[in-house]
Amino acid sequence: MLKRDERDKISTNSEEIIAFLGKGTEFKGVITYDGTVRIDGKVEGEVITKGTLVV
Repeated sequence: MLKRDERDKISTNSEEIIAFLGKGTEFKGVITYDGTVRIDGKVEGEVITKGTLVV
């Protein structure tokens, strides 16, 4: 498992993160997007994308 500072250094192919779910955030439902999204919280449901998901 990566430490917090190591995860922050992971490349996202230089794409701008368009949305962020922070630690402690919980989401239930469907997320649909294009681009790059970072999730540090909890998602229960579906993530539909042609983009990049950073977990």
